[in-house]
Amino acid sequence: MNYLDGLNESQRVAVENIEGPTMVIAGAGSGKTRVLTMRIAYMIDQGIDPFNILSLTFTNKAAAEMRKRIGENIGDQVNNLWIGTFHSIAARILRRHAEVVGVHGALAGVVGFRVGFLDLVEQRFDDVIGLGEIHRLTDLEAGDGGVHA
Repeated sequence: MNYLDGLNESQRVAVENIEGPTMVIAGAGSGKTRVLTMRIAYMIDQGIDPFNILSLTFTNKAAAEMRKRIGENIGDQVNNLWIGTFHSIAARILRRHAEVVGVHGALAGVVGFRVGFLDLVEQRFDDVIGLGEIHRLTDLEAGDGGVHA
């Protein structure tokens, strides 16, 4: 499958940028979910292990929709992706690595958000993967001739 078919130039840039993180900022109906879905499929097609891909959303509904759309393109490999809300991913990491912040067992999920865990996660991700510069692609707006849902 050619993941670039039907994308405008701005969307194509976002999909093809697989050398580090990309933040897509655009208005409603501008094709953000399509861009992120195609980008993740493209990354896997280029040989990136799905386990090394993190996709964060703000709502459970958006996370479920993202997982569904990506699954339609890559099949069962979607089960190896880290897709979820900021909070659900933070809680998942905390459950797996609670000892990093000195919290253990069932208490990990409760304490995490009370100690500014999202800030800690951001710091740890930066330490581990070096977030560096985040690309902001703001020209995906609906008026630019993009693909719309």
